[in-house]
Amino acid sequence: MSKNPALSHTRSRRRSSLSPVDAFHGDIGILTNRDVLILLSKSYATEELLRLVLCAGAKGALLIALTSVEGNALTTACDMSVHLPLRRELCPINLAPVTSTAIQMVFGDTIAIALMEARNLTKEEYAANHPAGKIGKSLFLKVKDVMKKQDELPICRESNFFDSVPIFN
Repeated sequence: MSKNPALSHTRSRRRSSLSPVDAFHGDIGILTNRDVLILLSKSYATEELLRLVLCAGAKGALLIALTSVEGNALTTACDMSVHLPLRRELCPINLAPVTSTAIQMVFGDTIAIALMEARNLTKEEYAANHPAGKIGKSLFLKVKDVMKKQDELPICRESNFFDSVPIFN
């Protein structure tokens, strides 16, 4: 789920992704007691996440679980939890995490927008993080920045037009 962390960058916020497997091989060193670790899991039932909670908690990070199953070992071990209701997956055999990941992404986007509002993020601040996209260009570029000058325009004069055109019979 890289969309939500990317949205953090556009709001000028530091973020990192932490894979549970990589965390146990040194990457947990990025966590401090000033960090918030959000754990996303449909079922909560992975040994790696439960082990990660113990290690991250020992480092003093604030732990938030987002799951579709209420009252489980992960939500109990975390400081806070959010239940993201899920009736069933879109997958015909109800296994592939299609609906659950979509719900997690919508929830993450909603939180990101709420934080933007709470921080009173301006269009200019947002655009400054999008200099190459339409958002940034619409606020920072002027016509003179992209307009071709007269000496740069490809001009075809009547006198040299027919010199360049092949004659077909």
